[in-house]
Amino acid sequence: MNPKKTENKKIKRKRHKLKWGRIFGCLFAMFLIGGGIFAASKFLGSKPAALIIDAAEYSQITTVAAGDIAVTEIIGIDDEAVPVIVEIIPEFKYDIELDGDYPIEENLQTAYAIIYDKTAEEVLFAKNPENKAFPASTTKLLTAAVLIDTMPADTVFTAGKELELVSPGSSLGLIYEGFELNMRDTIDGLMLPSGNDVAYMAAANAGRFIAEDDTLSPSAAVDIFMNRMNMKLSEIGAQDTHFSVPDGFHDEGHYTTAADMLKIALCASDYPEIMTSVGQSNRQVTFLTGQSVFWENSNKLVQDYTDIYYMYATGMKTGMTDESGYCIVASAERFGHEIIAVMLSAPTSDIRWNETVAMLDQAFAYINSNIETESGENS
Repeated sequence: MNPKKTENKKIKRKRHKLKWGRIFGCLFAMFLIGGGIFAASKFLGSKPAALIIDAAEYSQITTVAAGDIAVTEIIGIDDEAVPVIVEIIPEFKYDIELDGDYPIEENLQTAYAIIYDKTAEEVLFAKNPENKAFPASTTKLLTAAVLIDTMPADTVFTAGKELELVSPGSSLGLIYEGFELNMRDTIDGLMLPSGNDVAYMAAANAGRFIAEDDTLSPSAAVDIFMNRMNMKLSEIGAQDTHFSVPDGFHDEGHYTTAADMLKIALCASDYPEIMTSVGQSNRQVTFLTGQSVFWENSNKLVQDYTDIYYMYATGMKTGMTDESGYCIVASAERFGHEIIAVMLSAPTSDIRWNETVAMLDQAFAYINSNIETESGENS
């Protein structure tokens, strides 16, 4: 055998071992650092701190969040990529306990439902709460929340070519290109008539604002806004939801669950602007450009002139497409307790209203019985 070739092979094996030694050494060090950070964050009761790496020997360090996993890729001096996975334990503001043991029992025709006592932070009833469902226009609760997060309160929204993106058969706020709306009109246009035209106007205006680029095409601007909506979903812990359109018109990539819609509703209920809007039965509106329209709330529970009126109702939002069925997120308050009912995919409009009212009544009956029991025990 050629001595020179043998020596070359030995050198290559040595380099190979050194290379992988560096890689595994890096992985082990990262594991120790990540573990230490995680342990410290749990001890201090805060979110995990960012992973800090001495980058002196590395040409590139990138981190990509994917759900509850952060993948950090380190490209070393030998151009070998070393992926290091560090689990992130999120702390969500809206943490819903689904244990399958609920105080209310009911057979519903509505496919997906959850009844929640926001005051007591207790799930009172759930049916298929984590199954995939289509939210239709209940989506607009999050559209409104992200809009308020993103835009200054004195923003003037101008309707433009994005109105061409509105699907035929949509519910409309009756705005046209060139119309100008203030923030209140825009939120009301989303919540009352459930205007898909208002949703696209809002998304396009906000997308350009986020990108700091007024020249963006309508579709590009809306895409940027949708990215921000999905970021908000991650923030509130709605991990089984993805939104692809700002209005909720059916799209296979636009889906949720009843449990996630509850988190969206809880989020929306923290915005006074949204709760003021959804509590209105109707409104005569005059836009900044002078046009006037009359908007009626699609949520009949807050309309005291209909037979669906529910005197304890405070909001929130309806939705309907052929694929989603009849949906509603309803809020009501009585006995000092605020109840949120999420009802998705009822087979008919009447069933949606009747079952929602029945579930709200049962929730308040349960709360009242507890109050009476506690009162008797304390007397």
